[in-house]
Amino acid sequence: MSEHGKELMMLLRNIYNDHDFVCGTMSNCGGEEAWKEMCDFIKYANEQCEKITSDDILALSLSLGEKYVRDKDIVCIADSETMAAAL
Repeated sequence: MSEHGKELMMLLRNIYNDHDFVCGTMSNCGGEEAWKEMCDFIKYANEQCEKITSDDILALSLSLGEKYVRDKDIVCIADSETMAAAL
């Protein structure tokens, strides 16, 4: 898994430490570019002492998924064994 993927997993766990939340959020995003953008958002919110919830993150992940996957037929982030091992 990429550095942004690993970083995002850790950031997501700090928000809500749940396997389904982390995997679902990362899958919704659509890949590396979206993972970077979500990492940047979470880090910026933390720097500004803004409280973000799992609902905020899920909404952002869906939006990023539309942005980055709009014209793609299939997106494969990682198989379930890879995601489970990473968590």
